[in-house]
Amino acid sequence: MDTNLYGCRTILYSMAMPVDDDELTFYTTEEVAEILRTTPRNITAWIREGKLHAVKVGKFYRISEKDLKEFLRK
Repeated sequence: MDTNLYGCRTILYSMAMPVDDDELTFYTTEEVAEILRTTPRNITAWIREGKLHAVKVGKFYRISEKDLKEFLRK
């Protein structure tokens, strides 16, 4: 049985994926705190409480522009 993993990976990467610019821009907790005129500690608390969606990269959180806009709409 011939399994060509490289071929599968090439197909996946060549597929057109609809991505908004908002989904490609990420902010640190410090940057979001500056935007919202609060502290990074408050941003981290909101993330842990589930009020603000973020992804964890290593030890640090990153907030997408899309998630920040959604948080501000609430």
